[in-house]
Amino acid sequence: MKVSGYERYLKLYSIEKFFLLHSIAEADNSAAQMQRSADTVNQYERDVLFIHPSKHSNLALTSSLLDDTNFLAWQRAVYVSLDTKMKLGFIDGSFPRPALGSANFELWRRVDLMVTSWIWNSMSKDIVESFMFCATSRELWLAIQARYGRSNDPMITRYRGDFFDVSE
Repeated sequence: MKVSGYERYLKLYSIEKFFLLHSIAEADNSAAQMQRSADTVNQYERDVLFIHPSKHSNLALTSSLLDDTNFLAWQRAVYVSLDTKMKLGFIDGSFPRPALGSANFELWRRVDLMVTSWIWNSMSKDIVESFMFCATSRELWLAIQARYGRSNDPMITRYRGDFFDVSE
């Protein structure tokens, strides 16, 4: 049976059309799967108790470590860093510890220990030893604020002394 050029064209066109439609269907299916996957990831990332696998316990929240001279800048950097990780509530008290034995207690405890570790890694070695026995990241944060967030009176007094020495 002899096939005309037109019939051959129709066959090729049908085959191309089939593969094109099949490719489009696969792309749509793939896009839908990617969207479902992205929605699932976003759902987890919006969960305060979610820790991304790349956020390990050796992570430092700031590029400069807390020392006796930089508390205000360090505090702001820690706030921003924890807020971007959706973990600020652990130190500001807006995400308190659940009741012992509750469904989320162990997960909350692990995340709180991670936040504590991140804060320790953002402090100079000679300072961190003073804060090793705080029970929660909130307790750690309050202890740091109590020590370094107090009035700047000693610093102001020192600068006044420097000022008066220069002006005399």
